[in-house]
Amino acid sequence: MILEDTQQWYYESFPEVMEEELDDEEYASYQTTERFPYILLGANSKWGSGYESTIYIETDGKGMIISTEKSQYYFRTSKSILRGR
Repeated sequence: MILEDTQQWYYESFPEVMEEELDDEEYASYQTTERFPYILLGANSKWGSGYESTIYIETDGKGMIISTEKSQYYFRTSKSILRGR
């Protein structure tokens, strides 16, 4: 399933580093700014479409990438879709 593969890739790509280690210059390379830090869970494609997708939400909540097996689609709105943003 795409979602499980995506989550596995994320956890392998960004290993958790303890907060006290982040202050050390030695671990500065672990600090990254993720453009799409959120993943939308529980969204399903239309029944019978044959698509499986993963949806990533941009930091400001105004952009999203819908990633399928064959391509990616980027959408941007004027208002955030995240609550409290």
